[in-house]
Amino acid sequence: MSRSLESGSVGSSKQTSFAPGTNEVDTQRSQRQTMRASYSQRRTLAKQVSQPAISMAGRKSVHGGDFPRRAKSGHAGSFGSGSMDEHQRHLSIDSEESLQANAAVKLGDVFGGKKLCGDVFGSSRDAESTDSSLMYKSRTGFGSPLDGGVASNGPTNKSKKKKGGDSAFEIDRQQAALNGGEGSASPGDKIFGFDDQSEEEDDDEAISALTQRQRLALTLKNWCMDEKNVDIVLRENGVSPLLQMSKAPAEDVKVRRYTAQAFFHLSEKSRFRKQLIDEGSTGALLRLASSLASANAQTNNRLLKEHLGSGNFPRNIAAAICNLTLCEGGEAKMVNDGAVIALRMILGHQVANNPRSNISSICVQALFNLTCVTEIYAGLETVIKALIALVPTGTIDPRSVTATACCNCSNFFKLRVRMLEAGAVQVLTNVGSSKPRSLEDGSGGGGGGGDKSERGVLPIVSVEGIEASKDLAYHAAVCFHNMATARSCRADMVIRGAASVMVSLSDNTTSLELLHCVAATLQKLALDVSSRKRIIKDGAVRAIYNVISAPGAKDNKKTAYQCAMTLYNLSAFEDCVLDIVRDGAIETLVDLCAVPDYQTRSSCATAFCNILSNEQVHDIILRSRALPTLFSVAEQVSEASIVEPLSFAFHNLSCGGSTRKAAVAAGIVAPLVGFSHFREPSILRCCSAALCNLAAVNDNIEKMVSDGVLGALSRMLLSGTPEVTSLCSGALATIAYDHASHEELVKQGLLCSVVKACIDKNCDANTRQACCSVLASLSFFPQSRIPMRDLGVIPGFMTPEFMQIARADEAGTGRRCATVLCNLACETVLRKEMVDSGVVSVMDDLSNTYSENTLQDCAKCFCNLSCDPETPVPMVEQGAVLTLMMICMVRSVSDTTKLMCAKALLNLVTPSTLTMILGTGIVHALASLSSIECEETMDICAELFCVVSCNEEGRGVIAERQSTLQGLFSLMRSKSKETQVTCGKAVCNLLRYPESQMATAKSGALLVIKVLATLGSEETEVTCAEALAMLSLDDKSRSIVINERACSVLVMLTQSAQPATVLAAVRAMSCLSYHKRLRAPLIEAGTVSSLLCIVLNGRYMDEIMEDCARTLCYLSISHSNREQMIEEKVVCALVVLCKRSTLSVVDGFIGLALQRLCWFRSRHRQMMEDGGVAMLVMLMKKALVHLETDEEMFRIIICDCMSALANLSCTPSMLEGLLETEIIETLVLVANKLKLDLDQHNESIWRMANTLFHFSEPTRFRSEMVLRGAVEPLVELLPHGNDASKQCCGAALCNLSKAKDVQKAMVDQGAVDVLVKLAETDNT
Repeated sequence: MSRSLESGSVGSSKQTSFAPGTNEVDTQRSQRQTMRASYSQRRTLAKQVSQPAISMAGRKSVHGGDFPRRAKSGHAGSFGSGSMDEHQRHLSIDSEESLQANAAVKLGDVFGGKKLCGDVFGSSRDAESTDSSLMYKSRTGFGSPLDGGVASNGPTNKSKKKKGGDSAFEIDRQQAALNGGEGSASPGDKIFGFDDQSEEEDDDEAISALTQRQRLALTLKNWCMDEKNVDIVLRENGVSPLLQMSKAPAEDVKVRRYTAQAFFHLSEKSRFRKQLIDEGSTGALLRLASSLASANAQTNNRLLKEHLGSGNFPRNIAAAICNLTLCEGGEAKMVNDGAVIALRMILGHQVANNPRSNISSICVQALFNLTCVTEIYAGLETVIKALIALVPTGTIDPRSVTATACCNCSNFFKLRVRMLEAGAVQVLTNVGSSKPRSLEDGSGGGGGGGDKSERGVLPIVSVEGIEASKDLAYHAAVCFHNMATARSCRADMVIRGAASVMVSLSDNTTSLELLHCVAATLQKLALDVSSRKRIIKDGAVRAIYNVISAPGAKDNKKTAYQCAMTLYNLSAFEDCVLDIVRDGAIETLVDLCAVPDYQTRSSCATAFCNILSNEQVHDIILRSRALPTLFSVAEQVSEASIVEPLSFAFHNLSCGGSTRKAAVAAGIVAPLVGFSHFREPSILRCCSAALCNLAAVNDNIEKMVSDGVLGALSRMLLSGTPEVTSLCSGALATIAYDHASHEELVKQGLLCSVVKACIDKNCDANTRQACCSVLASLSFFPQSRIPMRDLGVIPGFMTPEFMQIARADEAGTGRRCATVLCNLACETVLRKEMVDSGVVSVMDDLSNTYSENTLQDCAKCFCNLSCDPETPVPMVEQGAVLTLMMICMVRSVSDTTKLMCAKALLNLVTPSTLTMILGTGIVHALASLSSIECEETMDICAELFCVVSCNEEGRGVIAERQSTLQGLFSLMRSKSKETQVTCGKAVCNLLRYPESQMATAKSGALLVIKVLATLGSEETEVTCAEALAMLSLDDKSRSIVINERACSVLVMLTQSAQPATVLAAVRAMSCLSYHKRLRAPLIEAGTVSSLLCIVLNGRYMDEIMEDCARTLCYLSISHSNREQMIEEKVVCALVVLCKRSTLSVVDGFIGLALQRLCWFRSRHRQMMEDGGVAMLVMLMKKALVHLETDEEMFRIIICDCMSALANLSCTPSMLEGLLETEIIETLVLVANKLKLDLDQHNESIWRMANTLFHFSEPTRFRSEMVLRGAVEPLVELLPHGNDASKQCCGAALCNLSKAKDVQKAMVDQGAVDVLVKLAETDNT
């Protein structure tokens, strides 16, 4: 049995040793998604701790670091730029002159230069100042007008104080001052607002026309003009009559107008507003406002239309409501009592009937004031919706006020979605893109002097102190940000164009506050998954670049942080990475990394981490300034919150297979080495994974080692984190493939540490797996194996604890253990030690898996171990064969693994182990392995079958099951001639022995024989011939030979150029021809022709002459074969054999063959033509020569020749030819020898006599016969033959005596005496 597989086995094992470096890289790359998913949690956390909704505590200025809070301004639509305190919580409309002079709103005195300051009882000593203002004066009769009576609404520089601030509305335009002086007044009590065109009528005459209710309303109105009277009115429950009078029918226009004026004057006094609100003034104003609808509806009622539908009536209502809105804390009740409805009524009325009136601005201001609250209240939603619903008119464009109101309301989370649904984004979009006129340009202003027709259209209200467009854009940006903080708003905001507005704002401003809002808003919008593509498409990245590029922006850490967070949020979506990179995100992030703020840098690092998760970006990163910037940041920072995303980024970069080399060349290893000093597991994990990936490129290893990677891996290996240890081990294993680094690895003690960690009982599974990975790689190198043995790897692997872990982790620890043991088994000096240590049982445990790599390494280990001459016996005793059979038949599906099993089995099968192995069912494993389409495996299986077939018990085991035999036969499909030859040997071995012969033959072995005969292998051909010869010994086997037409194999073998083959084939023919049943198949197969060719060729005659003669002799025995044999020139073959033969036995076979052939009389002529007669003569002469040495053979040959001659002579046509061959002379010579021992040659004598008799019958031959001496044998042999021979002799002499010319010669030769004696016999 060949043992030449040893070197091959070792080589194969080494070539497939586990390469943890490469495999670990793949593992890390496959973990990349896991790492990224964990980082998504960081993104979620970033979202949770992102900038809260923009708001302000108290009433802070627009300027400064904080976002603005709501403020109730002193101007319609005005948002004071200074500190918002109570002195600025006012609302008024002044004349155009005072707006231009003071840029502030002041209250015009309703009654001119003189106040009505009377008391209830007229107790004032100043009759001049009090008589005209007595409360009940209106009830007196008509009198002369008073000096200093009710004046027109003249302008004044004085103003009423509400909550300490200017907060009064002008009720109507100033009438022309009497006598051209400010202090002039019309005589008597003026009924203000009754008739805009009849205010100069005599008051007494007018008063006389009033009803009691109207007078009461007028009185209360006049009383309410002074703050001192208001106190009394309120204390004496004077508001209740006003509330009742507000319910007066719409037709009572005077009551309604006086009541509206009264409420206006009451609302001017700031300290009474809360009480007014609480007592229901808002509801009364709502009822008054409803008159406007009536005025519109009753178009035929001129009085109602003129006095309620126009002029000061709607202004008084709007101004009263606006003044009441200045009361903090009363907004909820006002809205609940219908303030919004009233204001909308007024607005609707004004738009329809008096579009050029500035009353609309008062309503807008009132609505705005209702939004200036610190806490949300019920109904605030209706306020902001009312503002949003307002559309620009020819008088006023409310969008700026609406924008600021939206800014206020956006602080309340519950309102954000409602605002969005109401159209806030569209309003803010218009404001953000518009440039409204400021008051400084003199183009607008409410309440100016002059006629209504001379007032300009109210502009979009601007902010005092700064340019209007910038401030409004800021408010819009703040509102956008606040709404963006609501997750449910973001998608709709983006759809409605919020991102585009932010981009537009960033393009047109350098205001840091505004840019900060832009960045913060984009940061929130970028959190919405569904909107990310639209945000990027709208130019979010460009906006961030604009923000960070603005002068001073990088100095603002908060703004820079928002920018970084925006890019980070966008990069968190994989499908957005390429888009933001295309828009310039990398360069923007590079600029942001320069900001000395750790939060900003952390966000930038995280964004780079996300961007680098896309391998398509790696080339762009390498070509940009990103890597040097990140390296610089890595050197400068020490915060783990920045180092962690940096480590993730470097790890993602290392995952790109095509860029690893460039990354190492760029210097990525140095920062990773620096990161190894951190103790955070996440940093170490990314660092170790990155180094593992980078080490996968062989060209990187040298530079990595020079950059200190081994020290970093050594530190991280001792970190105590299993995953880090595993990754470090993978990196070390990959690096260990470089022979140059091997010495350094051992020098730094890494091997010792790894071995100790691997066999430590307390080591966790992950760490052990990683250490085994390192050992698996290092064990590939011969220099490491002996040190590993010395460090205790082999006994460490044998411990039950270790094996329990290995079994639990089949794909990890188990696989790597198998690799280590496999590679250690490559060392010759370790094999015996490993077997003695029980490695076979360990491999049995490790092979109990379906991990193909593990199974392959186990098979290789067995193969290597079995190469040692001393190991097969103990390995078989320990169950190695059963383990190998389980691997190859059950567990493995790999042809390579099964090949290793076959090699191991071949090495284990030795003469000393064969008996033990046969009991394990190895032949079944061989049958299974034979089905593998692997030439090497088939060759080994054939060799194993051949070895087993050499053993008697083995042959029985093989032949026991037909499936086993079929497996053996299937090996003939191999393309390797050597495999086929070996398989043929095994088959022939099975055919040669009785214990397996029949089963093998029945299973189709002869088909194998046929194939073997064509291979041209001398040894195989000889074996085939011998096998066929052995099959002929059994009758049942002979039937199979016949059925399978196996005789043709022998015929083909006789044509071989190999002497041994020809000899074996001829011998096999002689064996088969012995059996009667096989003769016909042999003839049909062309045996005669093949033998004739051999004989004529003349080669190997000394070796095959006897077998050829024997075969032809046996074939001629069967009568049915003779004719075909003669036709195939068998006589010629016999002639050649006779001529070349020097052996009497050959002559004997030839004589017998001729004797048998001569019985076929129809072919006598052909036989003679082929030289048969001459050959008979030659045989007899040769027999005479061998008489002295082999008398028995002489007798046999002569007898057969005589029989042949007798048969030939029976054919008359043959006689002439016989005579021509000197047959008579030869018979004479033979007769002379026969007479020496006549008793032993009776058969020959009889046949000779018969032959001579046949010759004597034709008349023409008689004389010649006598002359040639035919009488002598007849005379000498006649008395000694049997009756038949005597009869033939007598008949022959009688026939010869008929020739007269020879009678005398016959007499001379003693014929008479013989005839006399014959006459004396009883045979008549």
